[in-house]
Amino acid sequence: MSTLVESGPLTQIDLATALSIDRTAMVYLLDELEDRGLVERVRNPNDRRSFLIHLTPEGRKIQRKAAGELAGQTEMLLKPLDAAERRQLVDLLGRIAGYWRELHD
Repeated sequence: MSTLVESGPLTQIDLATALSIDRTAMVYLLDELEDRGLVERVRNPNDRRSFLIHLTPEGRKIQRKAAGELAGQTEMLLKPLDAAERRQLVDLLGRIAGYWRELHD
């Protein structure tokens, strides 16, 4: 849901690609989120064969709550690190994530 907040509506395929999730698994995930009223599929005006995934107002509310809780947990977890160490950790994790993406592209 955070990806949709950051990027705006995406097609199912684009969202699956952005999250490195199998397309079939993405359909099941979106079905569940849609059943819970957190996302909706809207016909793509640029390609009538596809749908754009939109967050509902309830989806935005839940995403904001989860993001706030995650930020609090992150702060607690990183408390022993000073600012330079935190930057270093983020850089190292970014390198690992980049390498992982290269392996799966």
